[in-house]
Amino acid sequence: MQVQGKRTGLAIYAGGNHVFYVAGVLKFFVENGLKFDAVATYSSGSAILPFFINNNLEEAPEIFGQYLDQNKRNFYYGNIGTGRPVFPHDQIYSSAISNVVDLKKTNEYGKPLRVIVSEFDGKKFPEALVGIGAVISMTLNSLAKTSTPSVFLRLFKSLFAVGGYIVDIRQCTSKEEIINLILGSSTIYPFIRIRQRMGRSMLDGKVSLISPVEALEDCEHVMSIHAHHSYLPVREKLTPLFPFSRVTVGPLNYVGSVGIKSAFAQGYQEAEQHYDRLKGSPFFS
Repeated sequence: MQVQGKRTGLAIYAGGNHVFYVAGVLKFFVENGLKFDAVATYSSGSAILPFFINNNLEEAPEIFGQYLDQNKRNFYYGNIGTGRPVFPHDQIYSSAISNVVDLKKTNEYGKPLRVIVSEFDGKKFPEALVGIGAVISMTLNSLAKTSTPSVFLRLFKSLFAVGGYIVDIRQCTSKEEIINLILGSSTIYPFIRIRQRMGRSMLDGKVSLISPVEALEDCEHVMSIHAHHSYLPVREKLTPLFPFSRVTVGPLNYVGSVGIKSAFAQGYQEAEQHYDRLKGSPFFS
């Protein structure tokens, strides 16, 4: 993936509701002249990409928030066996993202918009089994806090022959395709149901073991923005940004909007401290 003329890359990391912290950081950076030549993301990071494209990041906690404020619980046990959603997350994601995806703006965006997806053969392996296995592996990986992908993720990827792919969403031909790709990269089963792309089943982009930084290998300088611990590849001219204080919003708590609005405000406020250290760097002139 050697693309000529690209010098700075922006790697957007994720983590459920923690991504609203990242959205707050990005909002401040964009207002202060952020410079980049390509973007790469996965998981819930892809869910804020439409807001980034539309230059309305401040609306992310508001649009998601209206659905969170209407949601009464994270687990609707009374819906078991009825065909109605047991978990509200998929419907909330689908509705919020549908409100902001703009096919024309996405297609005409002047810089690569790379979304990482994980895929497996859903005909060879039961989707529910693989989906649950992915969640367990990612949870163990998060608890391990290793500097490289943990043995749990590597074993899972190998066991189920999971492939990793980098897709530029500017190549999508419909709004529905963009939404499907974003939700596919954000799949935390059973909260977000498993979707298909070209006959294969998609999982959370983290399972691919391709990080947003690695998806920007053609960029000389890369800035990565995180909301909690993430393993990072070793490379030169990488500028990782982490929160100065813990982001306390629950990653999968979708009852009420207070948490995501607080995370966004924290990101926006802490971005000023990040910015003070980055002035004069390739990302700001």
